[in-house]
Amino acid sequence: MRILPAILCFLTLALVGLGTPASADRLIPESWRTSLLSDHKLVGKIWVHARKAIGTERDLKFLVQKADFVLLGEKHNNPDHHVLQARLLRLAAADRPPAERPTVVWEMITAEQDAKLQSWLRRDGATAAGMGPALDWGSSGWPAWTQYQPIAEVALELGLPQIAGNISAARLMDLAMNGNADAVPASVAHLLEQTPWSDADRAALDQELVDSHCGMMKAGDKGLQGIAKIQRLRDAAMALAMVASTEGSGAVLIAGSGHVRKDRGVPRYLQTLDGRARTAAIAMFEVVDGVDDPAAYMTNFPPGAFDAIIFTPRLDDKDPCDALRRSHGKKE
Repeated sequence: MRILPAILCFLTLALVGLGTPASADRLIPESWRTSLLSDHKLVGKIWVHARKAIGTERDLKFLVQKADFVLLGEKHNNPDHHVLQARLLRLAAADRPPAERPTVVWEMITAEQDAKLQSWLRRDGATAAGMGPALDWGSSGWPAWTQYQPIAEVALELGLPQIAGNISAARLMDLAMNGNADAVPASVAHLLEQTPWSDADRAALDQELVDSHCGMMKAGDKGLQGIAKIQRLRDAAMALAMVASTEGSGAVLIAGSGHVRKDRGVPRYLQTLDGRARTAAIAMFEVVDGVDDPAAYMTNFPPGAFDAIIFTPRLDDKDPCDALRRSHGKKE
C-alpha cells in the first residue's frame, strides 16, 4: 500500500524538475526593476504583428531564431528593456554551434571606440563589469553601464563577438552641419544614396523629429534637416556593421526603438544591402496610464514597423518635454 505514495512523490519531484528550466528560461521577468504602472493590464504582454494580437514567448522565439538580423529596440534609460534584450540575445544564440552564433552590434559604441572594445575582449579574464570602464562609458552620455551590463554578460558567457555600430557624434555633426564629406566613411554615405528615400519618408521623419523635440523645431529648420540626416547616417552605419560582422552567422543590434523600426530604420538599409535577409524587429514600450489597447500604441507607426512589441512598466512619469524646454531656455 506504500507504493502509491512513493509513486506520487516521484511524479511530484519530476514535475518540479521539469518546471525549473522553463522558469529559468522565461523571457518575461517574474519581477520588474521598474515599478511605475507595474500592475498595468499590458505589462509583460507581447504584441505580435503577424497575429495582430497578443502573442506568446514562443512567437518571440520563432522570430529571433529564424532571422538573419535581429534588432532589439529599447527606451535607453529603462533597465527592464536591457534585461529583455539580454534574454532575447541568449535566445537568438540558442541551439547554435559557437561558429554560427550572432555578433552583437552596439548603437552605444562608436567606430572610434571599437579598437578599445576589441582590446578589452581579448584580455584574459575580461568581464562584463569591466567592459564599461574600458570604454570610458561614464563620459559617454548613455545611461549607467550597469543597465547595459546584462547584455554584455550574455555575450561574454556565450563567446559572442561584439562590435561598434555607430559613428561618433562629432563626425556626424561635422558632415551634417558643415558638409564635410570626409567626416564619415564613404561606405555609409554611399549606402545612404543607394537606399530609396521618398518625399513621404522625409516628411514622416521630419514630423517624428519635430514631435520628439516637443515642437521646439520646425520641419523646415536647417538644424532639423541636419538631425534628420544624422539619424539616417546612424541607421546606415549600423546596417553596414551588422552585415560586415555576420560571416553567415547573423547579428543582433542593441539600439533605441526608433532605429529598429522596419519602415525607415536600420532594416531599410539592410534591405538595400541584402534583399534576401530575414529581419526581426522587436521593440520594448513603456505602458501608458489608461491606455489598455495595444493598437493604440501603434498609431504613430505604419503596420509592420515592428514584428513584436513587449510592454513594460514605466521608469517614471516625468514629461520629457519639460526637461527639454528647461535645457533650451538655459541655452537661450
